[in-house]
Amino acid sequence: DGGEELYDEAKDPYEWTNLADRADRANVKQELAKSLPTVNKKTPPEAKAAEQKKKKKTAEER
Repeated sequence: DGGEELYDEAKDPYEWTNLADRADRANVKQELAKSLPTVNKKTPPEAKAAEQKKKKKTAEER
């Protein structure tokens, strides 16, 4: 759904408590966001061709 999730794996190994909305974790989220890519890599042509082939096969099976 695009929502943020943040867990303290040391204290909450089963990820029951989402800490993403807590104000005291804003700095952690900011630091983690720095490591995320700002632009997605382009899909290579061979991957696009494979996906199109898969869609065509699925459509033919219907």
